[in-house]
Amino acid sequence: MNKFKIIVSSEFGMNKDKIYKITELTLKKLVKVIEVEDFQITIDPFSSDNQYWKISGATDDPHKIWLELNVAYSNFEELKNIYLPKAIVHEFHHLARKEFINDWNLLELLVMEGLALHFEMEMLNTEKSPLTRDITDEEIQNVKSEIISDLYNEDFDHKFWQNKTEREAPQAFVYRFGYRIVNEYLMKHSDKNSIVLCKETAMSFLPEYLKVTQSA
Repeated sequence: MNKFKIIVSSEFGMNKDKIYKITELTLKKLVKVIEVEDFQITIDPFSSDNQYWKISGATDDPHKIWLELNVAYSNFEELKNIYLPKAIVHEFHHLARKEFINDWNLLELLVMEGLALHFEMEMLNTEKSPLTRDITDEEIQNVKSEIISDLYNEDFDHKFWQNKTEREAPQAFVYRFGYRIVNEYLMKHSDKNSIVLCKETAMSFLPEYLKVTQSA
């Protein structure tokens, strides 16, 4: 339990050792609070002039995290010291939670992202990020039909929620709305946190207004 392997690309050059050390220190803290089966984290570089894209990551494999760092980012020291630990913490929570997901649908995605964002804040003692900025009732209402269609649909439209279709969802919707519904749950259950909720069924987080919407 809780054994991990770190692979950092040699293409990072002089930054390779620092990236490895930051990753190792972060993971050693994480495995003390949530048990995860043996896993591997792979970190590779990519280059983009778009300064919005600092890091990308995924946990597509049950026992693997992969991250890509933008080596063209204007402040690579900031990327290593601030954004890299946040990305590791976020993806680690995904890795842990995915062991307890049976059905994959929009509700699961919302809860998974919402819990991971709360986990970042709890583990790193950070403030709210752009991904957690408040989402309005109007923004939710504007995609009401898509929510109804995808909430329990295992073939839900990923591309729409990733803003890759002609009609786009509100920016960062699954993060902002996921954060909101998890936050609403936590406000009602002050004895809980994102660590103990890692194994909680997604239905526990479903707010009343979505239950009404689903049955309408």
